Amino acid sequence: MNFSIAERIYDVGADRNFLIFNDNLTNKYHYYEYLYKNIPSLKVLIDINAQNTIAEGYGVKVDNPVMNYELNKFIKEISLNSKLKLLLLHYFLYGVGYFINDFKSDGAFKDVNVINPHYVRTINKNGKKYFKVNLNGIETVYGNDKISSFEGCSLVEKSLPIFDSFYYDITKKSDRPSLYYDVILNNRDWCEKNPFKIDESIKVTKESLELCNKLNNKSHKILLLFQLGMLYQIREDYELSLDYFEDSLEVLNQCQSDNLIGYHNKIQTQIDKVSKLI
Repeated sequence: MNFSIAERIYDVGADRNFLIFNDNLTNKYHYYEYLYKNIPSLKVLIDINAQNTIAEGYGVKVDNPVMNYELNKFIKEISLNSKLKLLLLHYFLYGVGYFINDFKSDGAFKDVNVINPHYVRTINKNGKKYFKVNLNGIETVYGNDKISSFEGCSLVEKSLPIFDSFYYDITKKSDRPSLYYDVILNNRDWCEKNPFKIDESIKVTKESLELCNKLNNKSHKILLLFQLGMLYQIREDYELSLDYFEDSLEVLNQCQSDNLIGYHNKIQTQIDKVSKLI
């Protein structure tokens, strides 16, 4: 299904010479925008988060130390609330926000312009971060002296289970791009259908755990850590199994959820059992 809408969310003049990439990430961004346009509570959630961040006082941190100093100095001298709000709206909607740095001929910092994430792709080369843009049909790669970013996780991804429950006619689960929770659930189903493929199950469960960390979902994290403990126990790697069980219990103790109370004894039983095998 095509979730593309007529206009980008929060486009600004700086975007006019850039072209949208034709890739899976673009499809995901289209879907984020589609939900933003059709679920009023999502728009409210994103707008409130952006405004509250600005109200609390917002500083910018980038990898380049010189750029970091100059940009924050500039923010203190000149009000950038409108641009910061735009950057934060991108961040909470798409999970990333980009801005282009503009310098004077003498190298002094001049200005910043926010650019919609549709027009930028982050790439890594030899451990360094670079940014690829399609400028007038020509792909160009910049370093963090030209483009800087804030990276996190979209509120769409974090709120997806709620949206699927209350707005299932809008979220169109069977037709949308694969989102984090979709991958986690698909990996779980795969493990259940392939109980004897231990190494493969460990691999996909670790993939789910990485996504779960991005979502900051402790409930799912407890279950995934416990699952890894069970898988390593089956493989008779008892020390690693114990590590995962103890990690699962540690995360559980950080939570205050009645739905997870029964898991404490279950995890502790496995810790006691594996401890005797080491």
